[in-house]
Amino acid sequence: MVGYPSITFQWLCSYVFMPVAFVMGIPYEESFTVAELIGTKLFLNEFVAYQKLSALKTNRLSGIDQIVGGQLQWLSVRSEIISTYSLCGFANFSSLGIMIGGLTSICPSRRNDISSMVLRAMLTATTVSLINACIAGILFVPLDCVNLFTTSVFNATDVDIQTCCQDLFQKSTDINGTISFEESWSTVTNVTVFLAKCCQCCNLSDVPVCF
Repeated sequence: MVGYPSITFQWLCSYVFMPVAFVMGIPYEESFTVAELIGTKLFLNEFVAYQKLSALKTNRLSGIDQIVGGQLQWLSVRSEIISTYSLCGFANFSSLGIMIGGLTSICPSRRNDISSMVLRAMLTATTVSLINACIAGILFVPLDCVNLFTTSVFNATDVDIQTCCQDLFQKSTDINGTISFEESWSTVTNVTVFLAKCCQCCNLSDVPVCF
């Protein structure tokens, strides 16, 4: 915005659609980023929104910190899935002209009727995508990392192994040579063994707890 460089289109979308993202089941700390994606899809198109979502997923898979400089760098797997479904569809303002032009060429006499209905059709289609995203969030089953580590071979090319190892790294803290674990990892019996295997299989020399 002219004169206010800190106020951008993405910033506005993040606040306008944040309640929608939160109601869909997105955690509060990630809801602003997902809201930005929803706004991008609605006012631009889904391809631009998916490109941004892809960048967020790449950041997660690369193992960088989730928050850098106060900015969220990637979403949780569940939020990625919900976002994927919420962005799936051609309902956006740029498609209204395409719809009006296409349908009126088929039935020119109904131009006024078509013009009066396209906005409601867009809102309905957007709502359908958001409801599908809600259902996807309900059906999402978190990855059982402990069972995976116990029954699987640690392979750096296994996406599930990478995901669980990254989660373990994020919940591990090295304090004066003593490694402590947070949340559910703090109660896992062989967590130090799993951590050592993750450090060996993934060749992650830049992870502090692997030094």
